[in-house]
Amino acid sequence: MSKPYGPFVYSVLIFLSIFLPLIFSFYLIYKKRKEEILKDRVKQLDLFLRISWITFSMILLVLIVMIKNYNIKMLAFLQVIASLPFVITIFLAMRFYGFLSPSIEAFGEDLFNQAKDGIIILNSKGRITEVNKAAREYLDLGDTYLEGIKVEEVIKEYSSFGTEDEFMIKKGEKIFNIRKIPLSINERIIGTALLIVDITEMENLKRELITLNEKLQQKVEEKTKVLIDTIKELKIQMEARTEAEKELNRIIVLYKTLFDSGSDAIFLHNPDGYILDVNSKAYTLTGLEKEEMLGKSIVDIIKFSKDYKEFLSDRTQRDKDLIIEGVIPSKEGDTIYIEANISYTDIEGKEAFIVFVRDITQRKKMESQILNISKLESLSIFAGGVAHDFNNLLTAIFGNLSIAKLYIDRNSKAFKKIETIERVLEEAKALTSQLLSLSKGGEPIKKVTTIRDLLIDITNFTLRGSGIKPIFHIEGDLPPVKVDRTQISRIIQNILINAIEALSGKDEKKIEVITKKTRIPPSMSKFIEKDEVLEIMIKDNGSGIPEEILSHIFDPFFTTKEKGTGLGLAVSYSIIRKHGGHISVTSTPGKGTTFHIYIPVASETYEEEREPVINSETEILSGLKILIMDDEEAIRDFLYDALTSKGCKVDVAKEGSEAIEKYKEALSKGEKFDLVILDLTVPGGMGGKGVIMKLRDIDPDVCAIVSSGYSDTDVVSKYKEYGFVDYLNKPYTLSLLYSTIAKIVQEKNIIH
Repeated sequence: MSKPYGPFVYSVLIFLSIFLPLIFSFYLIYKKRKEEILKDRVKQLDLFLRISWITFSMILLVLIVMIKNYNIKMLAFLQVIASLPFVITIFLAMRFYGFLSPSIEAFGEDLFNQAKDGIIILNSKGRITEVNKAAREYLDLGDTYLEGIKVEEVIKEYSSFGTEDEFMIKKGEKIFNIRKIPLSINERIIGTALLIVDITEMENLKRELITLNEKLQQKVEEKTKVLIDTIKELKIQMEARTEAEKELNRIIVLYKTLFDSGSDAIFLHNPDGYILDVNSKAYTLTGLEKEEMLGKSIVDIIKFSKDYKEFLSDRTQRDKDLIIEGVIPSKEGDTIYIEANISYTDIEGKEAFIVFVRDITQRKKMESQILNISKLESLSIFAGGVAHDFNNLLTAIFGNLSIAKLYIDRNSKAFKKIETIERVLEEAKALTSQLLSLSKGGEPIKKVTTIRDLLIDITNFTLRGSGIKPIFHIEGDLPPVKVDRTQISRIIQNILINAIEALSGKDEKKIEVITKKTRIPPSMSKFIEKDEVLEIMIKDNGSGIPEEILSHIFDPFFTTKEKGTGLGLAVSYSIIRKHGGHISVTSTPGKGTTFHIYIPVASETYEEEREPVINSETEILSGLKILIMDDEEAIRDFLYDALTSKGCKVDVAKEGSEAIEKYKEALSKGEKFDLVILDLTVPGGMGGKGVIMKLRDIDPDVCAIVSSGYSDTDVVSKYKEYGFVDYLNKPYTLSLLYSTIAKIVQEKNIIH
């Protein structure tokens, strides 16, 4: 007897009630699988497809079994059992793969994966739901499948920082800052965003002079454009999705977090320049509250270097970003220098401009320092050449005047006129000395010394007759420094002369000299290599220096005096730089000025030099055989007359090759020269540096003096290492020439 068809139809209907929704779900998953581009999402959807096939097969098998063995209760029970894998799989996938956790999809996968900072989204249980490309690169995660796992398995340091909102980790040579940003809807925490920022470069910038600007600005522009595009996409999704309002709220939370956590101040204004919104960094930069800025024109807050309103009115410039500089006057009276990057945008069909503003005050100060150095280097080439030629002329004039005085009665008018000429020439000598200090060749002849007595003596000497009594604050145990005492004296003297002039008209005149050992300030680390320095402060209570002049006081030839040369402070700046130190100035108009001089502490120990006792110069020099090499005929004649008058036997050469030949010839005849005086620089020929090297090959015991008005850096600072016994700095007097030669004869025990 055949079975009734009623139960069979009933079982088919039960089957279809499960089967048809399954087929429809399978279709939706398959369609989503084809549209998906993220690898992790594709894996999840593939899992759903497999489970759907298994469920479908089990339901079909149940139907076949029940056709042969019909039992309606058993049929319903088995079909439910067959559907359980699908239901369980859906629950587990939603639980562990983040389908019930906050998703970044609505925010825009392009923004999320192209972000330069790493972002990891966690659900409320601390399991990973999303990881962007930057986070994978920062943490060396590769293509590892991470969704559903505990964050501690990826960031081992996470748990050790407990409830802290921000912490740092180190990966190899990289340092990252990780910030926990709670994500909430309606005051309910639904997850956490971890913002991973590479701060390696930020840490290194403390020790570097030049900061990158263009690349960072470009990154900010790219993020801004992506953010604007994302907002537009969100508006479209609001009309298409039932959950759009919740997703939009979450995006707003994240947007505001990113907007306010940026390192640059951000201004949003309309085409007329009136501010619509600002971030929290803008409060700090301007010193104004948000309410004070909203509705106000941006040009009332920032003084741009270009006509900003003209840029806003020129519609042809809308497709271009504008980068300009400007200043923001602070409430304290200081000036904040800024750089602004302006981009045109469209928000909900309304035109707007986004302005990213960065504080570049420190960079401007550094550029000013570097510009000073650049100006000095440009001037040094000119100064060195002029000083060299001028010093040669002065040497000849000084020398011949000294010789002329030997033949004139000391009480005659001619003798007094010569002395007047010498005093004028001393001023010319001081001017060339300043030019040499600016030149590349004007290197200091450094010796390890103590500076206490030098400071006291030069200060008392300079202030003599001014009516100003200096106040000294000098530490008792000052470390030694390696300096050219003459050049350091010139710096102190230049500053004190300026201080005296600044105090004119003051009832109470005060100059303080403060000296102490200290560590270099962080702002000076770019200019001074050593950590420990000797700081010299010279303070006055004079009229002060106006702000518009302060940045130019170290410029060559800049002066506010009618008869000034503009070289005093420029020379001081150049000298201290050549000593490996730095000089800076602070001033308040009407209250006074303070100069800060930083000189590196010497690593060597100071040993006091003892001047040798010199016997009669005429007796010592008589019979001495001397070879002179100088390209200036006037100097050769002066030296010849000056030395022969003391009984010396003198021969002359106008350049290096001639001097070498004459030395060889005398040596071969057994008439070796006792002393050689070599000019350091001979245009178009061999100078003293080349001559001494060749003479040492011929005669290792050669005794030579180097002279020059334009000093080669190596030869001046290391003249003894090159084989010279002493150094004559042009222009030199007749007495200095005699005493230098006499000292060498005694020290070297030259027998002639």
